[in-house]
Amino acid sequence: MTRAVAVFAKYPEPGKVKTRLAKDIGEQNAADLAQALLLDNLAILNSIPNIHTRIFCAPDDQPQQYQTILPRYYPIQKQQGADLGERMYNAAKCLLKDYQEVAIIGTDCIDFTTHGLQKLFEKLKHNDLSIIPVHDGGYIAIAMTKLYKQIFLNMEWSHSQVLEQTISKYKATTKNKRPAILKPVYDIDEIKDLQKTLTNQQKTDYKHFYKKINQL
Repeated sequence: MTRAVAVFAKYPEPGKVKTRLAKDIGEQNAADLAQALLLDNLAILNSIPNIHTRIFCAPDDQPQQYQTILPRYYPIQKQQGADLGERMYNAAKCLLKDYQEVAIIGTDCIDFTTHGLQKLFEKLKHNDLSIIPVHDGGYIAIAMTKLYKQIFLNMEWSHSQVLEQTISKYKATTKNKRPAILKPVYDIDEIKDLQKTLTNQQKTDYKHFYKKINQL
């Protein structure tokens, strides 16, 4: 069984990432936290055997920029498409040509663990789609063995009904099948999300993130 993960990333340039969080902690600190989350998520992927990782960077990024912040080489290519859904669809389509199981993940969450990723793929034994939701109504990770363009294209994004619309479109396409939905997690977009994170027990998978937090 061959597995690949597409890491959707944006280069952590101050003023261009975590802009809502930056209003409270400053643009440089927000960019540093974004970089820390990227590094920690890549470390999680590296800890799991037989996972092929590829970074899909934002359309306005330059792939060579990443080599200055990454601990080792990763294949990097630009996301292709007019909106998030089209970019995810194209990334999944690209990877499913060479791999049997494909996941797409974001890097805005510190609840995304090694165990969580393993569960995401394990669910594909009995489902062709599995999702890790976030509490705000979207999702941080989606895995598949089959590509359903309906759940990516002609979708509205960045609102509280993204997950429900994804499930609804999937059920309509598959004659009422339901994807595997895992336990929801929290992502970090605003200061309240960061404060909530700090009240919880530190996650050992996120050493870069907590190192930066301790420097704030």
